[in-house]
Amino acid sequence: IVKPEPGETWQYALRFDPPRDARQRRLLLRDHVSAGARLVEGPLNHRIAPADGGIDGLRTRLARRISDQVEDPSAAALLAALAVGVTGDVTSRQWQVFNATGITHLVAISGMHVTFFAMLSMAAARRTWRRLPAGPWLPRRELFAALVGIVLALLYALLSGFSVPAQRTVVMLAAFLLARECSRCTRPAWSLAASMWAVLLYDPMAALSAGFWLSFLAVAAIVMLTG
Repeated sequence: IVKPEPGETWQYALRFDPPRDARQRRLLLRDHVSAGARLVEGPLNHRIAPADGGIDGLRTRLARRISDQVEDPSAAALLAALAVGVTGDVTSRQWQVFNATGITHLVAISGMHVTFFAMLSMAAARRTWRRLPAGPWLPRRELFAALVGIVLALLYALLSGFSVPAQRTVVMLAAFLLARECSRCTRPAWSLAASMWAVLLYDPMAALSAGFWLSFLAVAAIVMLTG
């Protein structure tokens, strides 16, 4: 059996399985999926076009580079998962350990990774801003840091697979930072509300996800506790 490579275009014969009940239909709707399908073996399954060298190909090359540089296969698989979201080489034993220790969410690229990367990017942008020559073209320091953080967070989310949590986090970060920069006096609750509206406008089905409510309820609790 030929294993498809990321970025390739294949033709498959599939047998579709409609949702069994309302709960499964709701879960599929949340992920923008109409139905599940099973592969049917036969001559119709063949590759139509090779990889085009896009973002998926870059992720694969980075994961292979990590695997070539790290001698321990388990460590290489973990680094590839944390760096670019490629989890294909993570073994079942590793997943069992992650589930038992409660760190599965740390391995899969999620909103926490994107937010942390944006914070590091904004800190680096503030240092870079101090070294740039002053001029009318140079924006304020915090606006410069916010723009750099949004752009680099989007690039990192794309590189890591652009999963639904990563998409939601990029939209939320962009709405929060832009709302903060566009107003002279903005309350945290206003920025949080703007973020929620932006996420729902981008993906109305996000309200069906438990991660949506956990994310915003957690941030709202932090805002209430910190004042």
